[in-house]
Amino acid sequence: MIAFIDDHRGAHGVEPICKVLPIAPSTYHAHVAKRRDPAKLSARARQDAALKIEVRRVFDQNFSVYGARKVWRQLKREGFDVARCTVSRLMRDMGLQGVIRGKSVKTTINVLAAPIFAAMDRLAQPQADKDDQLLAIRLAHVAVSMPHEDHDELIARVVDLPQPLSGKRTLLTAMVLDGQILDADLVMSAIDEWLAAAASDPTTAWHKRQNTWEIEPWLELLPFTTRPEAVLDGLANVKTFYGRDWAQRWERVLSAVAAVPGPEGIALLTSLARAHKDIADDHAWMQAIFNRGSLESVLLYVDLFIERVLGTDPHGVDAWHVGRQLAEYAQSLPELKSELRNRYETVGNGPGRAMLEHFFGEAASEIDLLAMIAKYAANNQSYDGQIARAVESVAVDRVPVAEGSNAYSVYPAPVESLRKSLFDQLSGSSMNVPIAKKCLEAIDRLRDEHGIAANDTRHPDVTSERPRPPEAV
Repeated sequence: MIAFIDDHRGAHGVEPICKVLPIAPSTYHAHVAKRRDPAKLSARARQDAALKIEVRRVFDQNFSVYGARKVWRQLKREGFDVARCTVSRLMRDMGLQGVIRGKSVKTTINVLAAPIFAAMDRLAQPQADKDDQLLAIRLAHVAVSMPHEDHDELIARVVDLPQPLSGKRTLLTAMVLDGQILDADLVMSAIDEWLAAAASDPTTAWHKRQNTWEIEPWLELLPFTTRPEAVLDGLANVKTFYGRDWAQRWERVLSAVAAVPGPEGIALLTSLARAHKDIADDHAWMQAIFNRGSLESVLLYVDLFIERVLGTDPHGVDAWHVGRQLAEYAQSLPELKSELRNRYETVGNGPGRAMLEHFFGEAASEIDLLAMIAKYAANNQSYDGQIARAVESVAVDRVPVAEGSNAYSVYPAPVESLRKSLFDQLSGSSMNVPIAKKCLEAIDRLRDEHGIAANDTRHPDVTSERPRPPEAV
């Protein structure tokens, strides 16, 4: 109604419109005054305005797939004191909706889950016998795995039942998949209990060291607790039990940490790589970090590779392989190229530099090539195949003949500005001259093979020893 008056007040005036609509002019003017001066808003309206910014941030950071429940859980994890119904109302006001598996179904009650929760309520009583309590735990696992209404108090009551933690693991896993945050102390207690039981019986300890299927699911839960960093301590305790002679890989724990969203997930991945790099091989680390698909995650792997935290396995990923992967991500992350170039300008000799130069060989721009020339000259290096690939990457465009095809059509790319910069370097320092000259010769060979891009000038080869003509300026 307010919006309607805004749209038509210029033609008809406020009071004539209000005579027709069921709204007083003073009410409309009060709304306008609050819109102009947010200080006149009620405390709830001001709080809603601030919370909407945080709700939108969490929703966008998680690829716009989180519903109200998971957005609320993430806000609670970050320390915001907000009710779940408030998050639902704000998301509804902003038109935000999470991704739903299958077709969207609108219903006021889940007819399948409701009877299960009712049975849980009857069974999950402190005075109930052991069998009833265990049945309540098993039913809770089923109910939480289904679409359901808010039964957080009942679920918490089931978790607190005085039964062994080992029998609650599947329920806790279902709670994590439901978007809930677990108590870190509870999960750590379960890990400590398992370690104590495993170490107390030497006849079965060797069998437990041969397998990880009992303890690894507990470690997977730690990133989704009130203290996600507890996974570092949990891994340290478990690895101590296994020892060097029974060392195991823990790829599933790495995948769980990689699923933690936002900056918190990046920080946790960084700590995990520095403290427990041995839980997975280089390929698993690269896949887990890159699969997050964000600029921050790609740069995290690049930095860890440069620091030699990752990429050190004898049969792991090498600089060429990582460079190829970075070239693919550069197509969907426009800011990646400038970030990699900044790192290249400061990186020392070693695999990190080789990785970035392999990337330039796949997806270099004019600025990248000039940065390579400066780096080569500063290190007293001569023109080589690495820089030749970067020249080719700048001077020709490869276009797939069809979507998903490995066959390409090659076209000349504009190199007017690049050639001008290279010609200017011929009168520069002694180390830049031979590299710039080789680059110009390589560009001329590529122009002979693939043609000259439209509007590129045809100034002479560098081999002619003639100065650049005025028309090339």
